[in-house]
Amino acid sequence: LLTQFTTYKLTSPVGTLCYIDPEYQRTGRLSPKSDVYAFGMIILQLLTALPAIALTYKVEMAMENNDDEELIKILDKKAGDWPMEETRKLAALALYCTEIRAKDRPDLENQILPTLESLNKVAENARTFISYEPKQPPSHFFCPLLKVITCSLRNLFLAREVS
Repeated sequence: LLTQFTTYKLTSPVGTLCYIDPEYQRTGRLSPKSDVYAFGMIILQLLTALPAIALTYKVEMAMENNDDEELIKILDKKAGDWPMEETRKLAALALYCTEIRAKDRPDLENQILPTLESLNKVAENARTFISYEPKQPPSHFFCPLLKVITCSLRNLFLAREVS
């Protein structure tokens, strides 16, 4: 029976152990905070590209002394350069989402969403300073034969448009 006061539903979810809410493991009850926990784990993996096992501990240790070098060591290097202030905010949000007790996790609407929106604004502002013109690789990366073919095809299409 569902009422306006129902906040939990007993069910049999499936998933990877590291993403499962510790409270669900203990009580068998899922709540919206269970999704918040999994969301936090996903953020941590996106930041680090590390396996989920003991990931919260690794990130906590890297952030413990406000030492950017420690955090940089565990960030995904393939993702490029990380803006440290925003990366710290995102990592802190992820750790907040992965608190052991559900009542200690942030609220999706009032805490998580505003943080993500503010980080998105920073990203949008940064994009305005970046040129969107496609950058061509140096000419020595192109095969000379393909250059001739490309130029010939371009001239052919231009000639068709004119006639």
